[in-house]
Amino acid sequence: MRRPRHLANRWHGRTPRETAPARTRALPPSAALPDEPAQFADPGADPAVATAAAFTSAAETLRELDFADPCPIATVALEVASTHEGLRRATADVFASWIEALAARYAGAGIGTDTARDTAGSVIALLEGAFMLARVAHDTAPVRTAARAAAAVVRDALESG
Repeated sequence: MRRPRHLANRWHGRTPRETAPARTRALPPSAALPDEPAQFADPGADPAVATAAAFTSAAETLRELDFADPCPIATVALEVASTHEGLRRATADVFASWIEALAARYAGAGIGTDTARDTAGSVIALLEGAFMLARVAHDTAPVRTAARAAAAVVRDALESG
């Protein structure tokens, strides 16, 4: 049986070997810097459209992986948040770095700094929640629904400035 790659690995260009140490020890700071999803490669792209496209791509990849663990960082975080302070902090740092990277992209599109950070946090929360619901339902519908919600959150932030 083929060992599935995690969605986060595929989306962020890492191999399972590079991510596996995260399950047993604190993550190095470099693990917290994901590659940008392709949808954000064009700096002129509409960030709401790019966000929805990233979710849609994630849904397709999740199906290809037969709903295997889409985000090993979330898995570790859920397992150790109340029992291992070092790993809790490491996973929190990873999520914070993702939020900051996405916030920078949104700020670059004209969203105010504080609003961009809040928007990025909401988008990451939508994605992670959607991954969990999709896994238990064995259906990509939660990710596709979250794509529309995330795009609406970004559009609202763009309109607010």
